Amino acid sequence: MNSTLLRTVTLLTLFAAAACSSGGSSDNSTENAAISIDPVLAGDLEQVQREINEAQPGATVTIGAGEFAGRLVIRKPLVLVGQGAATVLTGSAGLEAAAIEVRSTVGVELRDLTVAAPYGGVRVRDCEDVLVVGVDAVNSGDTGLEVRECTGVTLRDCDATGNLSYGIRIRDAAADVFVEDCLVSGNADHGVLIRDAVNVSLRTSAVRDNVENGVRLRDSSAITVFDNDIENNLGYGVRVEATPLDTAALLTDNRVTGNALGAFFVE
Repeated sequence: MNSTLLRTVTLLTLFAAAACSSGGSSDNSTENAAISIDPVLAGDLEQVQREINEAQPGATVTIGAGEFAGRLVIRKPLVLVGQGAATVLTGSAGLEAAAIEVRSTVGVELRDLTVAAPYGGVRVRDCEDVLVVGVDAVNSGDTGLEVRECTGVTLRDCDATGNLSYGIRIRDAAADVFVEDCLVSGNADHGVLIRDAVNVSLRTSAVRDNVENGVRLRDSSAITVFDNDIENNLGYGVRVEATPLDTAALLTDNRVTGNALGAFFVE
């Protein structure tokens, strides 16, 4: 039996055992698969996932140029670096999960990567102190860049364009999240959605040509929207619900123009 087949059989055996021990719940199996760090599930990125699994905390793992099917899961502090537009992760067609998932850890950096996946691009969940720089999430089948249940996340110099849901979504008690120098354009829902979050800053970014609102704020507090170009979205430039925001300062501090339904709307 060749090594690939052996690994596959072993993996299926482990999944079957897990299903039996959990009463065969399909929801549990899906969740376990979605956050698995088994290299076999990483597809073309199998060796990279092995390096991530074996790396010491704080190490740097590099991905070379090329197009790679599959996904990566990071659950320890490290730096993951690609070659910018030359390193493209295309996700996994058989697994409804983000192409890169950073989960339940502290001190991760993602740098110079491109993600174009059938489901989500990059998801950061239940983490602290995460830096995402020069990561482009383009033409994904869900949200481009997502931050959930995290504290201290910075998205800088990232593109979230042409995704079939939101460009950037920040939600579920996320706090101290900073979005700087990003391009959020041509997404099929809101460009930037901030919901149930505290102390989020959107600065010096371009949010344009999205199908819904440029920026959607809901049930959040301590939100800063400053020095952005928010233009030509098919909804409002900024739509606000249950979120304190100085709308006069919003128009003074940003360039909000050409949005189909108006500059802003407060519910």
